[in-house]
Amino acid sequence: MTRWLAIALLVGGCGGGGGSGVKPDGPPSTFAPQLSVDPQSATIGASPIGTRLGGAHITVTNIGGAATGTITPQLTGGDFSIISTGCTTLDVLATCDVELGVTPSVVGAITGSFTVTAAPGGLATATLAATGQPRNDLTAPDRVDFGGVPVGHTSATLTATITNTGPVATGPLTAALQTGTVYAIAVDGCTGTTVAPAGTCTVTLTYTPAALTPFGGGGDLDALIVRGDPGGVSAATLAGFGLALEATPQMSPFPATAVGQTSAPRTFTVTNRSAAAIGPLTTSLVVAGAYVVGTNTCQGATLAAGGTCTVDVSFAPVAAGAALSGVQVNDASVVNYTTIQLIGTAP
Repeated sequence: MTRWLAIALLVGGCGGGGGSGVKPDGPPSTFAPQLSVDPQSATIGASPIGTRLGGAHITVTNIGGAATGTITPQLTGGDFSIISTGCTTLDVLATCDVELGVTPSVVGAITGSFTVTAAPGGLATATLAATGQPRNDLTAPDRVDFGGVPVGHTSATLTATITNTGPVATGPLTAALQTGTVYAIAVDGCTGTTVAPAGTCTVTLTYTPAALTPFGGGGDLDALIVRGDPGGVSAATLAGFGLALEATPQMSPFPATAVGQTSAPRTFTVTNRSAAAIGPLTTSLVVAGAYVVGTNTCQGATLAAGGTCTVDVSFAPVAAGAALSGVQVNDASVVNYTTIQLIGTAP
């Protein structure tokens, strides 16, 4: 400073009354405020359509030599939004933070910009980028399990309920099986349907095993796949296994029987649906007490392919109310089996 002052005095002393001397070069003397942003390019990330994603922070700094005026943030790109801002005015070298978010309205790349302005203070701009993803609002049951079904026979129907968990209605849905070899759609209440938020549609399914698929060996697996745009994709695993042994009937309710009385016997027939002999067979009550096994040609029997045996069961309740049990018939491997369901009520 002393050097510049000395030169100024020297120049001012030349030329008589002066004031018209040449000004010396020297350090800048501006004191104007100036806004700056960091980073100058921000990527917010990827989010499903209609779902806001935040977490992008922009730091605004006054790099000038005086305080700014009121700071005004602005956005271009309609999917971007300001979640929070602490910016009003900034003193010299002071900073403030702005959090930005995006709520995609389209699938794919989304671009925009963030600008802060102040008078005084100028402007500063950062470019913005994000990605819109398809929504996946459809939910299906994880698994639809048919259990064991005799080979070549069609199971009872089971229903898969599809729910729209999103905030907007789905587009028209399509429902299909991944392979459709042993499973079939009996009633399709989803294909072509538009499901409102929190609404549901249903698909009714059946299973017809073509071959023996022992339980624990993987069984027959397939998938029900439901799609919508918007809505996304959801899948339910379909599972079942083919039984060699078939009980007919598999379930037969007994008539109401008083405690201490015994009903007339019901006869259940067990058939070997496989191509090989199965046996020797063992029969057992799943829950003992309320049922009595009478004539039983299945115990110890070996059934040839297509062969049959019978089990007679009576209801003899020991307490009032409903009584549930079953008769399980299996071979020594416990791979080939069937269960006869027993249902009775004592008034």
